[in-house]
Amino acid sequence: ATTGEFGIEGLQKLPGFNQAGRAYGYTGDGLRLDVADSLLEQEMGGYSVFGVAKIGKGRTLDEIRTSGDLAKIGEIVNNTTGVAKSRFGGDLGEILLFAPRFFQSRMETVAKGLAGLRPGAAIDQKIARRSLLKMVAAGTALTVAINEMNGEETDFRPIVNGRKNPNFMRIRAFGRDWSIFGTWDSFMGLLIAAGRADMEGAV
Repeated sequence: ATTGEFGIEGLQKLPGFNQAGRAYGYTGDGLRLDVADSLLEQEMGGYSVFGVAKIGKGRTLDEIRTSGDLAKIGEIVNNTTGVAKSRFGGDLGEILLFAPRFFQSRMETVAKGLAGLRPGAAIDQKIARRSLLKMVAAGTALTVAINEMNGEETDFRPIVNGRKNPNFMRIRAFGRDWSIFGTWDSFMGLLIAAGRADMEGAV
């Protein structure tokens, strides 16, 4: 909790950085424990989809631990709440990026979520897949609902003229555009730019 995001020791001691890192760490730890508890409860008792179809017969805590899935649950909980073991870009990423561990966690979550689409995926990959699908579904529904209430149309085109559409999945309110998806929206822009070899757009 006290390490926070910043790996450079001198940076952690500066006024403001110290308090921000501590707040980020303690808040994240509380959130992570809550998420891990929910995921363990699902694994031990099985979970339902939309309150109907029951998935999984449930396992004991010892069975989950022995299989190695307890550690995988811990790591994917870290990833989905913004923490990774490594920093994107290493020491250079620490200098160039505001939050390299956070960025690394986003990359790992997406990679595991995509791997979770295949049959026989590991538990952390399945969890990443479910969390990403829930986020996309909830964010899309909320965006469309708010736009409908404001009499605005939702733009579903991710790419326009070869670049990320700045109006994609935006809420029009208070004279400007807003995105429910926060950093995920920026990450999608990075993936689109990188996929089209647009280095300027990626940077």
